Amino acid sequence: MRFSIMIGVVGLAAAQPAAAQPAGGMSAPPPSPETYTGAVAVNRARLNYDAILRGEKRLVDLTPTEQDEVRELDKRMRAARPPEIRDAYERCLDDETEKLGREPTALDQRTFEMRCR
Repeated sequence: MRFSIMIGVVGLAAAQPAAAQPAGGMSAPPPSPETYTGAVAVNRARLNYDAILRGEKRLVDLTPTEQDEVRELDKRMRAARPPEIRDAYERCLDDETEKLGREPTALDQRTFEMRCR
């Protein structure tokens, strides 16, 4: 009886194509529920993060688990950004120019320089 069961298991493993079989001939265990939960949590965190940025939700409206997910997503997104290489003066000049909405004149440029000191 034991021998016939072993033959059946070996026969099933041998019936699979070689590419589908992991090393050693044993089949891989099914993915854990955490595999799916992780992807769902990232998607949920992204949806909540976007809703917070649009003003549709507040962080306090989320469950503690969702708050942790959003905080972790924000932390990872900030870490992925390239470091800021402009100093405060340059950022101020860029912001003022952007607010103006057109190419600044010499007078505009001088005004920005005085504001951004």
